[in-house]
Amino acid sequence: MNMVQDLAARTLLVILVAAVVQDFMYMKISNRLILMGILFSLAFGFMTGGLRQVLYVLVNISFPVFVLYLFYLLGVLGAGD
Repeated sequence: MNMVQDLAARTLLVILVAAVVQDFMYMKISNRLILMGILFSLAFGFMTGGLRQVLYVLVNISFPVFVLYLFYLLGVLGAGD
């Protein structure tokens, strides 16, 4: 594992721990923390694989969002689920 991948893994761990703590304490995860995770993911993707990796990250982020949004429109999920 090179230095950038190690830094990415440690950053992910910190963000995940913060999300778990927020979820247990407040029963929700802040949008700021989610946005920070997405931005770090894009930054580390660019550093490790360039624009191709950034596009890969964006596709992998957008697919579940669109699928879950369809479930939201059908009334199967609430906004906070």
